[in-house]
Amino acid sequence: MRAAPLTVALVLVGCSSDDTRGEVLASIQTHVVKVESQDLVDRSLVLKDAAAAYCAAPTADGLIATRDAWWAARQPLKRMQIIQFGPITEEPWRYGPDLDFWPARTGVIDDLLAGDAGLTAQDFAAMGASTRGFPAVEYVLYGIDDIDTRRCDFLVGGTADIHTTATALHETWTSEWSQRLADPSSHDDDAYGTPQDVIDEWVNRMAFTVENIRVTKLGKPAGDSSG
Repeated sequence: MRAAPLTVALVLVGCSSDDTRGEVLASIQTHVVKVESQDLVDRSLVLKDAAAAYCAAPTADGLIATRDAWWAARQPLKRMQIIQFGPITEEPWRYGPDLDFWPARTGVIDDLLAGDAGLTAQDFAAMGASTRGFPAVEYVLYGIDDIDTRRCDFLVGGTADIHTTATALHETWTSEWSQRLADPSSHDDDAYGTPQDVIDEWVNRMAFTVENIRVTKLGKPAGDSSG
């Protein structure tokens, strides 16, 4: 997905009728949101299987394969950064933090690893966002020197939880939110009254994402705020 062409299309359609706006929004749900969220589901399954295979028989090649699968699965999630609305952020779904709570709270994760709490996918589903998702798995996956059972339990349970959450996100978009955003007048309890409101949300979120990347992801590590 390329954000710039999508931005141009949304800006241009802003001058069109509500019917045309609705058609464009429905197309975006089909060809952008559903495609990317399905890709996340598929790649997170590969990550889940790679982590399980590695922990069943730890090898250097297995560790590399699991790390590669983590990078691959994260790609569609990062392409979905502009979709910070709908079930990504709204209750009772709010899947975004459970997938991508950043930066990882390493102290909380260390405490979990040092304890004896359960680390199955079901256990992760009951945890807070600070111990779930891609950043938490990254911290454990790249902190491995000598593999131990506890870290492997975290990887197996954590990656299974990622896949479960990704699947729920995709199904929620497909079953409910796709229609809600294409035809917002059909849902009085949403923040959007017209197709134009949804188009404005898309455009604004693209701008917010660029600013977040510039200030937080690039600027802060480069020392912009500290001089």
